[in-house]
Amino acid sequence: MHTSLKRVATAIIATAVFAGCAPAASPSPVAVPSPSGPPASTSAAPVASATPLPSQPATVDAGPLGWVKVGEVKAGRVDILLAIDGGYLGWGATGDEGYPVARYSADGVTWTHADLAKEVTPCPGWTARPDGEVSAGASNGKAVVLVGLEYAPDASTCGKWQAAAWMTTDGATWQRAHGFASAIDGNAWSEDVWATPSGWEAAVKSPNTITVWQSSDGLIWTSAGVVAKGDFGMGAHASAADGTRLLVVYDNTAESWRLLRSKDGQDWGEVDGPPPTHGEISRILAPNRESGPWIVVTTEDDAEKSTIWTSTDLEHWDSTPFPMPTVEAIAHTTYGLLALGADPCRDTGGPCETDPSQYFLSADGKVWAPLDAAVDAVAFVESGAGVVGIGYPKPGDDAQSIWRLQPYSTDEASLFSGLRADARFACSARRVDLPAHAIAGVECSPEVKGIDRIGAYLFSSRDDLLETYFARLAEAGVKPRSGSCPEGAGEAAYTPGDSEADVAPYRQGCFVNEFGNANYRFTAAGAPVYVGILGTGKDPAALHRWAWLGNEDVPGSPTVWRDASP
Repeated sequence: MHTSLKRVATAIIATAVFAGCAPAASPSPVAVPSPSGPPASTSAAPVASATPLPSQPATVDAGPLGWVKVGEVKAGRVDILLAIDGGYLGWGATGDEGYPVARYSADGVTWTHADLAKEVTPCPGWTARPDGEVSAGASNGKAVVLVGLEYAPDASTCGKWQAAAWMTTDGATWQRAHGFASAIDGNAWSEDVWATPSGWEAAVKSPNTITVWQSSDGLIWTSAGVVAKGDFGMGAHASAADGTRLLVVYDNTAESWRLLRSKDGQDWGEVDGPPPTHGEISRILAPNRESGPWIVVTTEDDAEKSTIWTSTDLEHWDSTPFPMPTVEAIAHTTYGLLALGADPCRDTGGPCETDPSQYFLSADGKVWAPLDAAVDAVAFVESGAGVVGIGYPKPGDDAQSIWRLQPYSTDEASLFSGLRADARFACSARRVDLPAHAIAGVECSPEVKGIDRIGAYLFSSRDDLLETYFARLAEAGVKPRSGSCPEGAGEAAYTPGDSEADVAPYRQGCFVNEFGNANYRFTAAGAPVYVGILGTGKDPAALHRWAWLGNEDVPGSPTVWRDASP
């Protein structure tokens, strides 16, 4: 019953002013095959949880925020991020058989690699495979525990698996617990883990029972009690600093979700709310401060619509429809609650009534303000170096982009504010490899047919701007005053008075690059800003029409970027 939605991610892949770029493709989720036999998890994706640390209430009035690409993780895949001792920890799988690996970074830029399993052949005649798989992870701020399954090493248990756990305090070195919760009536594996005031708890699934196991150190585990017996599945969970635990179980017989609460991990009672839905409780977020609310996200199966529920006592609930159809990720940050929304209609090929994905901020879980940013950061967490997110691998590549969410600089905010509303999508500040002489840049990937990317770059002077503009067109073989733009390759001023002796500052140029993609470039009226637009087709005129959309002035100027300063 878990709703499995593909997260939509738009990657911004750029070189200097899009020089020599093929159109950027939108990465899609890549399924990691599980070894035949044990299901790695019945959930749609690995699960992460953390005991929240006290913080001050955040507001959404943080000014323009944007994602800045700070690096990449190569040779593997990271699906989940956790905060540990000021750094960042993620885990994923490599290879066709899904060998689990962990990665740690102190700054979000440089990442280590640690193998979590070794190769085994569990039964005679089977293909080699990892002896363990990771399903979920949790952090208490100073340590991380991952849980999953492993093949029982005894030859008499050929093909059987049991719960497994791994623990680290530095993100680089790992200890592996002895397998636990071996089921008499079949296999057992751990699908969930959370931190508690006294240590750790793991939810373990066997064919007809869900049990909770406890550990003070993440290495020695003892049974704490039965959560459910019968045909049940597990869902979202969270643990608060005061010791309150919430866990969702799904009754397959009754086709209904149950939200359970416990103060000790042993005795569990059902919470009366939020109201039952025809979908699932897809996410739970514990309070990040003493007076903060619990956040519960319900997602309707039929309507594919998420609702945010908030409660401070787990008895009285307020509901707010989420601005996007579904919530794909949600976390506490300095800037407030950060949530990634998505529109599942993109999975069927659209068209969509909303943007395919978007980020939102909220101070209370009730009022949500959109961020004009939709990069491919589908998992994110805040730690010592700020809010860091990680994206899906690009098609045909094993690299994952690493992003940091932070306020735009004054110049970046000015560039962003000048963009027309339909251009402000999938935006990020560009701070490395800027065009020659540029002092700031903002790049976006609008959800507009025929438009791949747009970049706006600020210069200290008009002379610097024109030097870079003419140099870029020269690289494409376009000479000044060669005319014909936008019908084809060419360059000219779009205002009167241009001559070799008196160069008009407001200009436009068109060409088709070596990949067969149209380019349209112009220098903006007013501010020393140069704008480049890369298309998905071969028609520069289509880019020109979009850039000038709605212009009513004569001779006028492009409307896609205009100086927004007073």
